[in-house]
Amino acid sequence: MRTPPAVLVVPGAFLTVLAGCIAPAARSSGALSGHAVNIAAAPAHAIRLRGRCVIAPSQQPIANRTYIVRVAVGECHLTHLGMVRAEVEQQVNVALGTHGTQLTLTTADGAAVWLSAFGDTDGGGDPLRFTGAARVVGGTHRFGSVTGEARTEGVRSSGDRRGGRGEIGVVKIDGWITYQGAERSGAAERGGR
Repeated sequence: MRTPPAVLVVPGAFLTVLAGCIAPAARSSGALSGHAVNIAAAPAHAIRLRGRCVIAPSQQPIANRTYIVRVAVGECHLTHLGMVRAEVEQQVNVALGTHGTQLTLTTADGAAVWLSAFGDTDGGGDPLRFTGAARVVGGTHRFGSVTGEARTEGVRSSGDRRGGRGEIGVVKIDGWITYQGAERSGAAERGGR
């Protein structure tokens, strides 16, 4: 008897998401706590990266008693990068009140910046609030040499389904990046949103 393809895809997707949540930590150069991000201590040539993202689920969450894994997409308006597409994979450990989140920020010209965030949550409630610290773990095209750090905070809520709104999330990012060939702009430095 053949197993329907959907049964094989869901566990594979679950493992892929979990692997994505774990793999970037191995590429980073050490532990990063929420208190480790000091914007004032950024390198002299760093560019401020600040703004907010609005995201919505792109697939159903995968959950058990301990973990909730969510995949979402949306848009961010960030200093220096402008309007970018955001792809988010978040694994919430309900038992410990922690999360690991992978963010991919893609600019209009297709260049991407990858961030790996870790931090605290208030459990699996609705709304779910989370804070953390993110390390820039890589990028593509002009961001091939990108490095940086950021504080993250956000909220995810189920919204009002009767009013037509589904689950929605908001993520605030405040940090810095640096990369080869970067030009600092006055607007980026003044922290415009």
